[in-house]
Order: sequence, then C-alpha cells, then structure tokens
Amino acid sequence: MKLTNKQLKQIIKEEIESVLNEKDGKKARIMNILRGQDDRVDTVAIMSGQNPMASQTAPSVNDKLQKDLEKELKSRGYKFERIGGIFGGHSEKSLVILNARKADMDELNRKFGQWGFVFGEKEFTPDSPMAQDEEGMIAGNEAMVYQMFEVDYDEERGYSPDEYSSPTSKSWDQVNYKVLTTTSHIFLVVAQDLFQKVIKY
Repeated sequence: MKLTNKQLKQIIKEEIESVLNEKDGKKARIMNILRGQDDRVDTVAIMSGQNPMASQTAPSVNDKLQKDLEKELKSRGYKFERIGGIFGGHSEKSLVILNARKADMDELNRKFGQWGFVFGEKEFTPDSPMAQDEEGMIAGNEAMVYQMFEVDYDEERGYSPDEYSSPTSKSWDQVNYKVLTTTSHIFLVVAQDLFQKVIKY
C-alpha cells in the first residue's frame, strides 16, 4: 500500500485525536513520549497486529492478533502504550512501543503480516552553532523525528523508508502546537497558526 504525505498526515491526525480522547494522565504520558520529552525513551515505534496487510479482518481474529502481539512484545522486554487508529481505511488497535529497535519491528511486522511501521528517534537540534546554556553546554532542544518504513517482503529481512513519506520536522518545541493522533502508522501534522504536526503509523 502506498501512502501519500496527505494520507500519512490524516492517519497521524486520527491517531492523535484518539490519544486526546483518552484520560488526561494517559494522554499526557503518551504525548510526552511522542514529543521526545520523556528522558527514559529514546526511540518509539508504532504498529498494530490487526488487519494484516490493511485487509479488514474479523473482530475476534483481530483481538487475538493484538493479544499475541502484546505477548510477543512482553517476551522481548518491551514496554508499550495502547492507542487506537485507522490504517488502510480500517479501525484498529495499535501500540506505541518504547525504546524500539528497527530490526525487532521488522521481525514483528513480518510475523503479523503488517505493511510497515512508524519509527521515531530522538534528535538534538542546537539553538545556534555557538549557543550555550548557563552551564556551558550547547543550548537546544530534543524532539522525536518520525519516518514511515515499509517492510520489504521480497527479501528475507529488511525495510526501507516509504517512498511517499519523508521524515517529520524537528520543530516541536519551537512553536505552539496541538497534537492530533497516533496509530499503526503514526506521524505529525501542521496547521498554519498553531503547530499541529501529528504522528501516525
């Protein structure tokens, strides 16, 4: 399935709206993680075990797939947050996986027949080349930068950036923003007056 940037942003928007509808504590915790503001989390991945290859699947099968995915993640020592979303036009339960490794996401997407995954890595952006804070450290901001990856099923293992998406910008903390959504394919969205860069997978 090929996604345009517009479709990716819509997916992200729907995911973030899902998060915003959750209880405040969970919402704040997830949003801090997605913004790169949780010091314990350096990478995240977003994926679902449901609706393999974006094909609508019976609810009972989807429930089992999601339980199996959570069990697999726990066996690998991963922590995760449950979210909701839409991918390929189908509603599904998704997970924000903390401190994820791309190789594991590749394996899990193959095991659960998924098209691909969203991956975010924390990056540091200096305020300016010579800017320093009071302690003499380089001043700047950390933020998650997200990219959609498509699993390469023609090979035994491997994945590549989706040709229709590009990494999200790193300006989360430089403008006021509203987050919209996160799901099996998560990314960021932007409005003109308020920064709305949303995440969806």
